Parts: sequence; C-alpha cells; structure tokens
Amino acid sequence: WGTFAFLFGVGFAVLLRRLEARGTSIVPIYLRRLAALAVFGIIATVGLGFSILFEYACWGFVLLLIRRWPTRRLLALALIAACARPIAAEAGALYTWWTHAPASPVGPNLYAMEQEAAKLPHYSALLAARWSLFVAGLPHRWRDLLPASNLTLFILGLLAVRHGVL
Repeated sequence: WGTFAFLFGVGFAVLLRRLEARGTSIVPIYLRRLAALAVFGIIATVGLGFSILFEYACWGFVLLLIRRWPTRRLLALALIAACARPIAAEAGALYTWWTHAPASPVGPNLYAMEQEAAKLPHYSALLAARWSLFVAGLPHRWRDLLPASNLTLFILGLLAVRHGVL
C-alpha cells in the first residue's frame, strides 16, 4: 500500500511538470481528476469494499494546495503527517487514563454488520451495510481530520520527482 501512495505523489509531480511545460492550467485538470477519483472511490467502497481511493482523493486535494512549498516545509509536513494520528491516539489514551474518564461510547460494529450482510442472498443488504460503513468513516471528530501516512508518502513521491530521484 505504501508503494501505491508513493507512486500517487510521483504521478502528481509528473502531471504537474507536463501541464506546466504545456502552459496549461493545473488546477482545473487536477480537480476534475480528483473528483473522478472520489466518485470512483465511493463506488469502489460501496460496491466492492475497496476503500482507499476516496481517501486518496481527499489527501490529493491537500497535495494540490501545498505543491509549491519549499522542500524543507514539505519534509516537516511529511514528518507531522506520519506522527499526528499516533500522537493524538496516545494523548487521548493518556488523558483517559489520567482523568479516569469513561471510554468513548461504542456504536454498532459496522464491520461485523458488513460481514453478516455479505452472507445474505440480496446484494442490496451488502450495499446498504457498506454505505453505512463509508458514512461512518467520514470525518466526525477533529482527530479524523489529522493527516495520515498516505499524505507523507504523497509528499515523498512529489519530492522524489522534484529532486530528480525518479
């Protein structure tokens, strides 16, 4: 999975170079491609249970916003993106331990519901379960908006092309 994320950043950088060489505006073309990726990602998630493409489209938008940043700033963001979720999870666990706060309420096990729906004879039940799982996976808390390792690998792919490694 890491290779695919890295190659997404490489592909982004190659696309940037080609569009800039032609003198074509980057933003509309890239946003159209991201929108297509997001739509296909939703279809793949709900229809096939393959859930990474929508996340790629979301973090790919961030990559568009930071494409002109200097290398040091991009490396700093890559480091932050690699560490943000683990640090937030640890901080949350320490806070819960320190304050003796009750654990977060647990909702229905949507993964188990998806597995049970897959055993049913009607595909519509599986689609409904996967849709519920997709909606539940959308950002609902501030922690859900923290960057993930995919953004780190996108940035490293971008930098590999920028600095002639690839």
